[in-house]
Amino acid sequence: MGLNLLTSHPEVLTTCRFHLMLDVPGAVPLVDGKFTDCLGMKVSHKICEIAEVTPKTWGKTNNARGRVATTSIPGNQDSVKLTLRRGLIMSTTLWNWLETMSTTKSWGDNRLDGSIFMLGMALGPEAAFEFKNGWPVSYKVADLSNKNGQSQFEEIEISCEEFRRIPSSEMSSGRMGMKVALFAAGAAASKAGREALNALN
Repeated sequence: MGLNLLTSHPEVLTTCRFHLMLDVPGAVPLVDGKFTDCLGMKVSHKICEIAEVTPKTWGKTNNARGRVATTSIPGNQDSVKLTLRRGLIMSTTLWNWLETMSTTKSWGDNRLDGSIFMLGMALGPEAAFEFKNGWPVSYKVADLSNKNGQSQFEEIEISCEEFRRIPSSEMSSGRMGMKVALFAAGAAASKAGREALNALN
């Protein structure tokens, strides 16, 4: 038996293939989780600069003491804002989520979690990210125009309180392991469906 490079060696993810699982009520993972762009996956800290007077000397004669030294230390972590974009579809799941946040008094109860799976060549998740307590900041539909012939798209911006990369050990156990298993089963079913349709053509 030959060596299976897809499973025995780490894969360099050079193409942007991903799937998003949003814990939105009524969401269909294989429909509502497909996007063409996912922007803003960046974690950063605010920079705090502290100026301290030290006993070091300074000046032309190098006799004056009290040189000021500036030190940078990490501050609070900035909130993450994810921007998801895709072609406009019939599903109104994302719009309903935004509308619920705008009309309910207990908006905190409608913050949701989500997971992003980066896919490899075998359509299995090679890397995963997770965000907590996300809520929709804005929802946008492309401007209507018959001049450029471009496809319509919808875009939603989500503010997240927490964003982290999932360790490989968590991808095979616990709650995240269940999500990975559900995603893999859905991807396999979708692939089998496409192959069956191709066989009929």
